[in-house]
Amino acid sequence: MHRFFTSPENFKNDYVEIKGAELHHLSHVLRLGEGGIIEVLDGEGKCCRVELIEVSASVACGKVLSQTGEDKESPVFINMGLSLLKGKSMDNAIRKAVELGVGKIVPIMGLHCVSRLKENEIPGRIERWAGIVRDAVKQCGRVKVPEIVVPETVKSYCQDNDETSLKILFWEGEEKTGLSDIDRNEKPTEIQFLVGPEGGFSLDEVNQARAAGFITVSLGSRVLRAETVPLVALTLLQYRWGDLASSPLKT
Repeated sequence: MHRFFTSPENFKNDYVEIKGAELHHLSHVLRLGEGGIIEVLDGEGKCCRVELIEVSASVACGKVLSQTGEDKESPVFINMGLSLLKGKSMDNAIRKAVELGVGKIVPIMGLHCVSRLKENEIPGRIERWAGIVRDAVKQCGRVKVPEIVVPETVKSYCQDNDETSLKILFWEGEEKTGLSDIDRNEKPTEIQFLVGPEGGFSLDEVNQARAAGFITVSLGSRVLRAETVPLVALTLLQYRWGDLASSPLKT
C-alpha cells in the first residue's frame, strides 16, 4: 500500500488532507484518484488507512477508515553521530540507518572529514537528508520519522545529552575493548554513539569523547570502509539491546 506524509494539523476528525510534494507524487507520479486506498502518516507515530474522496490540483482529501501502523520502533533510542562522508556514501548511510531503527542522526564535522560543508550549503543539505529519511520511513514500515539536525563538531556532540545512559565511540585505534566487553547487565534505554569519517578521528577528538563519558570500542581487526561502520555499529547495538534479535510476533 502506498504511504504518504502529511502534517499533524491536516488530520481533522475523520478526514485528512495531503498537500505539496506528497500531493504531486500521489496525483502525478502514481496517478491515484478517488476511491484509492492509501496509508497516511503524520511522522509522529500516527498512521491511518485512508480512502481518497477528492484529488485536486491543490489538495487531496481522504476519509480515515482505521488507524493502523504497528509500532516498529526499537525499545532503545539510538542517537547516532555520523561523521560527514563524501559523495553518495552519506545518503546511503542515512537511508540504511533509518531502516535499522536509528532514532536521531547528528551529522558530525570532524577534523579529518574529507567532505566539507559551507555555511550556506547546510540548509539545502539538511532538507535533502530529511527527504531521504522520510522515504526510508515509508519503505521500511516505520511510523515515526527520525530527527536529523544541523551538523555539530565532535566536542559539541559529546557535550549534548549528558543524561544518555550509554555512550560509545567506535574507533579503529581501540585495541582492548569490544562491544562484548560492556557489562551484560547494562540495559540502556538510550544509546549515543559516534562513528568517524574516511580519515578517522583525531586523538584530540577521541580524548574529548572519553572526557565526556564515551567508551571507545573496536569493531574488530579488519579495516572497514567509513560507510560500512555506521551500519555494522547499528546492527550490533540493535542486536545487543534493541529488537533485531527478537521475533516480530513478540509483544
